[in-house]
Formats: sequence, C-alpha cells, structure tokens
Amino acid sequence: MNSPTLSSCRAASGGAAVLFLAALLSVGGCHSYLGEVIRWNMLQPTPHFQPAAPTLDVARLLAAPPAWVRLGHATTLVSTPAGLLVTDPLLFDRMHAFLGFGPRRITRLPAVDVKKLPVRVIVISHNHADHYEPSSILQFNLKDVLLVLPRGIPLKDQQRFVRAGARVEVLSWGGWDGTLAAAVSGELRIRALRVNHWGTDCSPDAYCANGYAIEAPGFRFAYFGDTAELDFDDDRGSDFDLCLLPIGANTYIENHVTPRQAWAIHTAARCRHTTPIHWDTFIDEPRPRYCASTAEWRRWVDEPLCGLVLQAQARGRLAELSCSGIGVVCTPELSGIDEAFLKRCQELAKGPHLRYRNQFE
Repeated sequence: MNSPTLSSCRAASGGAAVLFLAALLSVGGCHSYLGEVIRWNMLQPTPHFQPAAPTLDVARLLAAPPAWVRLGHATTLVSTPAGLLVTDPLLFDRMHAFLGFGPRRITRLPAVDVKKLPVRVIVISHNHADHYEPSSILQFNLKDVLLVLPRGIPLKDQQRFVRAGARVEVLSWGGWDGTLAAAVSGELRIRALRVNHWGTDCSPDAYCANGYAIEAPGFRFAYFGDTAELDFDDDRGSDFDLCLLPIGANTYIENHVTPRQAWAIHTAARCRHTTPIHWDTFIDEPRPRYCASTAEWRRWVDEPLCGLVLQAQARGRLAELSCSGIGVVCTPELSGIDEAFLKRCQELAKGPHLRYRNQFE
C-alpha cells in the first residue's frame, strides 16, 4: 500500500491546472509570507494524516464543564460553567479558499454540526487568514452570540455579523482610545490581553492583534492567538486554569514563539494546564523536501509539540500539558503526555531536525 504522501506525489503529476493556478496566485507575492504559504501548500503535494474525520462528542464536552476540544490550528471549543466559547473558527477543508483552492488541512476537521452548538461567545484574535475567516463565523447560529473582535476588522464584515444576529464588540489591549476594556455575556467576562504579533491593515502600533482572558464562575482561561516572545507582566491577574498557547510557525521568530518561549509564557502566566495550538493543521512554514516520506512528514509535524513536551519534562511538570490531539475532549483531570509519545519526542530530539528552526533548543 502506498503511503498518503507518496500517493499524493504521484497524483500531483496530473494536476497541471491546479499548479498553474497556484503559480498565478503567487505571482507578485512570491517574496511575501502569503506567497510562501501558497507555494508550500499548492505547488508541492501535501499529506493527509487523518483520512477520516473524527466525530466530536458534543454531549461529553457540554456535560461537565470545564472541558475543551481542539478543532485544529487555533480553533478551540471551550465549555465553561457560564457557557460555550469558540476561538478563531476555521471550519473548512481549505484555508481562505479562492475558487475552491487554498492551503489544505493536513488533519481533518472533527465532524460536528456547529449550527446546533449552544455558543455564547466567539473571540477573534486578529485578521490573518489562518485566524479570521468570516464564512466560518457565519456557519454558527449567531443569534444573541457575543462576537469579540480586535481592531482592524472591516466594518462591512462587522455589519454582516450583526445582520446574522451577533452582538459585536471591538476590544483592544492598548491605549485609552474609546474601545471597550472588557465585554460581558451573562457570567462570562472577556478582556483583551497583550500579545506580540502584527495585524494586517493596521500599523504596527495599532494593537490589532489580541489575546484574551476569559473568566467564568470558578474557571479562568487565557487564549493567546498568535504571539512572539512575550514578557507576561499583566497586572490585572494571571493564575489561569487553562492556557491555549501557540507553538507553530516559529520560523518567523519576530511574530511566533518557539516551544521554549511558549513554556516561558506558560510559567509567567501561571497556567495550571496548557493545550498547544497553531500546529499540525496547515503548512505555514518551510516544509520537508519535495515528496517527503510519510515518516519524515510525521516527524516534521511533531517537532514543535515535542519541543514543548521536553521543556515540561525537564522541569518535572509534564502533567501541566494536556490534550494535544484534534477532536479529543479535554478536562482538567485528563492531562499529561502518554509514555509512548514522550519516548518518541526523546528520539526526535536527537535529530536530524527537519524544520528550519531547531524546536529543541
């Protein structure tokens, strides 16, 4: 039996039209990050590690909060004692698809009817295509949903969300400029957290990328969206029960954290549990060689998580990491990394390293 990657290599030879379109899309942006993402995803074959979509156990997620589940990349459902919250929803097989083309997920989205989810709040960290997709937001039943946006979201998009029934609030962590300091939905309180990231259509000092601190009765969690290295000195409190921390795309160190830096934020923010996000869903940094084997691809995907795992193990705090898998319903009681994966990480740390930046430094 052929591996998924080798099969896709053979299939790629017949995809001349797709390659031609991808080349056209990347013309003029070949030196930009967007051009690079297009090239990595569409001019070379990509694998599917999860050939069938797992079915999300919604009843278990909602039955005994707090509980949470990753849907891939930065999209997470968090069930709190005050209701269900969603972070940066991306709900399609391709990111920011244009005429049906766009970077394809390498792991499947869990099967779930989002229209039926009793969502109270949706938060958007910033308007990059891998975090902000209006069409995905509109898949939810937005009636009476609080939609928390950063600065820089187009007004016409905000008006679409309002017409669909959402209550839109724009938050900013920087400056006294008339934006709200916090948003409230019932017993859920949301405020913007400082992150170190850039936002499109905004000047670098316009505070257009947010993290969020969310408080519910007996449960506090932080969502960091995208961030580079960050001295977390938030004087309005830390001690989070859960942190959702990004670990991918750290080739671009000016805007994303390495596993070591993610662990530093975990420690500074005093997170009791951390679930890593922003990895194993889209190819958003330099990839393995053309037509890499399935084993090489699996190693490439796992290196950021393994870097974080070994940071925790070196400090005797492995139980503070939880639920790395997509579609797995997580609870505070379900934590830690299984022994088999830990051994795999120890082997990966010995090299060779397939990513541009060593994830184990």
